[in-house]
Amino acid sequence: MYQAAQLVGLAAATVAPTQSVATNQVRLGSQTSGYINNSNCSISQSSATIAALRQQFASLHLLQDGWLGANSIAPNRETIAHAAYLLDRVLRPNVHVPAPLVAPVADGGIQAEWHVTGHRFEAYFEPDGTIAAWSGNSETGVEFEEEGTDAVQLLIDWVTSREYEALA
Repeated sequence: MYQAAQLVGLAAATVAPTQSVATNQVRLGSQTSGYINNSNCSISQSSATIAALRQQFASLHLLQDGWLGANSIAPNRETIAHAAYLLDRVLRPNVHVPAPLVAPVADGGIQAEWHVTGHRFEAYFEPDGTIAAWSGNSETGVEFEEEGTDAVQLLIDWVTSREYEALA
């Protein structure tokens, strides 16, 4: 099962991904995360942030097992779709927040991270659908680490706070 945030009311829900073979789309519940294949990853909004995300996720499809050594595993389609869907949903209403750096993890997961003055945020999307998040403030030394729906909420809070700072 995959955990994703329903951003209406910020309620967390657990949904299972399904794949439509005819259209080659991966869906989380009733939401489409985009076309998923080796050369194309489409996310629903065409802003600069979402376009940057689209490009980063498309490159993940090119990876094969062994990309970082004999024991490294390439992210699978479901993990890529899960991360792309959640980041799209969180970033879409926050137009002043830049895209994170998205990178594969050797265990088949995906990491998304932001580095802004005094702040760092990392979200981990594991192959089994688990989400973990870490946030650190180098000025105050305060750190937060969460898993599951609490990690989703930490991601939403962090991105929203960056949006408010940009508008201030």
